[in-house]
Amino acid sequence: MTETINTIPVAGSTFLEVLQAFLRREDAQRFAAQFRSFVVEGGIHGLVAGLTATPSAMTAFPGGYYTTETGSITYADASITFVIASAVDTGDLGGYTRVPGTHYLISVAVSEPATPNDCVRLMTVTTAGGSVTNVTDKRELSPLYNRTLVPYVRLNGTEPGASDLRVAESTGRLVIEENTGTEDSPSWAIRFAFTPSNFRLNLNSGVTAERSQTFQDKDGIIATLDDISGSAFAAGTRMLFDNDVAPTGWVRDVGINDVVVRIVSGARADGGSWTVSGLTASGHALTIAEMPAHTHPAPGGAAFSTTDPLATQVSGAGPGGTAAATDTTGGGAQHTHNVASNATWRPLHRDMILCQKT
Repeated sequence: MTETINTIPVAGSTFLEVLQAFLRREDAQRFAAQFRSFVVEGGIHGLVAGLTATPSAMTAFPGGYYTTETGSITYADASITFVIASAVDTGDLGGYTRVPGTHYLISVAVSEPATPNDCVRLMTVTTAGGSVTNVTDKRELSPLYNRTLVPYVRLNGTEPGASDLRVAESTGRLVIEENTGTEDSPSWAIRFAFTPSNFRLNLNSGVTAERSQTFQDKDGIIATLDDISGSAFAAGTRMLFDNDVAPTGWVRDVGINDVVVRIVSGARADGGSWTVSGLTASGHALTIAEMPAHTHPAPGGAAFSTTDPLATQVSGAGPGGTAAATDTTGGGAQHTHNVASNATWRPLHRDMILCQKT
């Protein structure tokens, strides 16, 4: 025979009344056994130039009971007020005072009182100077699982060697846990954890020590090089960055400037005697020794006397128009050009900065 949370009504003069109560309680209590109280919509207002405000029309399930409310709330000036809603609309509950004729209850206190059973939190309201100056949303907008349990989604692979994982929330973190036990008696170990409040990521392989990393708040970006901090790199690590300033946790080395990078197979060292600035080549007049070997033609038929000083420097000279040329000269020796720098020449380049991990 199936069971119910409440006793099933029996025939009698009050059967209809008892049945109605049974149906309300049974449905709500079954919901509460599986899920937490939550707000579907409404139940909150904005800033108001006055001390009376009307929250938007509320639909909620405090303790699993279907509850609606459209009433207003009047606040005390210069105070902090905690606002909740209950399944019933009469009587004070715990440290909260009933707003007459509504499902709302309020508490003016230094700290928030515990939420009574069959209630949902709505907001914290601050007043000053006769106006509502601040409203903090405290609503639970999802039923999820019972607050006393760990809410999770289990991902149990069916292929051989598949991992049994679950995605859960734990102490304000989004975690991925691995089952290191059996399917029927699981033992969950955190392998991945992300804390939204401080952008911290933790990884734990279960073999090596846990590693953690903190990232800057980036809209739409998980991480970039300028996010590098924490323990991702050991102190003293040096790297080039395509940044204008050093990333968080790094310091820029301004002692090295306007140099090229050379990759070596041995130990690193600085070298060279000039910077990458302007480069020019100076002119150079060739000496005879640096000229390629060559001759110069002379007009055919030129007559030279044997006492002419040019006679011994000309070959093939003689009458009859025969060709004549000077003796060979020039040695084709190597020569050099001096290169100077003048801060005007630059190859196509990309400026980078050199930084060291602190």
